[in-house]
Formats: sequence, structure tokens, C-alpha cells
Amino acid sequence: MKAYKILALTFSVFIFFFTSCGNANKKQPKEGQATTNAQEQKLKNEAKQAWDKMNKNDNAKFESMKSALKQLSYNPKADTKMVEKINKEIENVLMLRYTIENVNLSTLENYDNLTTALIDRIDSLAEATPDMGKYGSFHPIMQEIREADEKLMYDRLEYDKCAKKYNELIVKDKKQKLPVFADL
Repeated sequence: MKAYKILALTFSVFIFFFTSCGNANKKQPKEGQATTNAQEQKLKNEAKQAWDKMNKNDNAKFESMKSALKQLSYNPKADTKMVEKINKEIENVLMLRYTIENVNLSTLENYDNLTTALIDRIDSLAEATPDMGKYGSFHPIMQEIREADEKLMYDRLEYDKCAKKYNELIVKDKKQKLPVFADL
């Protein structure tokens, strides 16, 4: 019985030694590398959160644009065909929105120019529509749109700050950098 216990113990030690040696040969991340990977993931998540916040605020701007057009449509003197046309243009511009994968100077300028033109067209349509002063919620909505458009620039700066930190960390690993608006 004692021999059986010794044999079992020897076998267990042998298995333990064999498996621990096998693990020792596996590539373990270096202490600094694990920290760098965690930092990299943290910075990438921060950049994604900033990007998502920017898009959320931009979506809110477009919803406000639709609300402004809806307010215009309540006025019987409004050009309903123009309201519908601008609503369709809003949908078309949203389909042209840049993504983190395709943002470049051309797509960014095109999107911004089209968005500004839409805001101006809504404003011009309201000015050309008699009695818009009776529709008190229109002007606050337009103010929301202008503020959201300005806020977009700050959202882009916040994203840029996060993307630059991430890019600085990964430059030595030659990984794909995140786009930075200021560099476009």
C-alpha cells in the first residue's frame, strides 16, 4: 500500500513538473507589455467613447433639423414641397456621414458643407414663410441646431485628444493609428 502511495505521489510530481515546464516555454507577456496593452485598450476605448458622443450629438442636431421642418410644416403658409425636399436632403446627408474608417479631408469638408447648407436652407425657408413668429418653438429649435453645430467642433477636439494619446502610445508598435481631425 505504501508503495502505491509513493508511486502515485511520484507520478503526481512528474505530471506537475511536466506541465509547469510546458507552461514555462509559452510566451508570457512582459510586465511592461501587459501594462502597455491595458493602456492601449483604455485609450482606444476613450477614443471610441468620444467618437460615439460626437455622433450622438450630431444625430441630435439632425433630429432638431427635422423638428424645425415639422414646425415649419404646421404653418399653412409654408412651402410644403420645400419642407419635404429638405427632409429628403437631410436623409441623404446622413448617408454621407464619415465614419472612423473612412474619414478624410474630402468626406469631412463635404459633410460639413452639406450640413451647413441644410441649416441655412431651413433658416431661409423660415424667413420666407409669413407668420413664423406665431410658431414660438421654431426659433429655440434653430438655436439648438446652431449650438449643436458649434458643439460638434468641441466634440471633434475631444476625440482628437483621445486619438492622439492612443496614436502616441502605439506608434512604436506600428499599429494602425486612429484618424485625427486636426491632421486632415
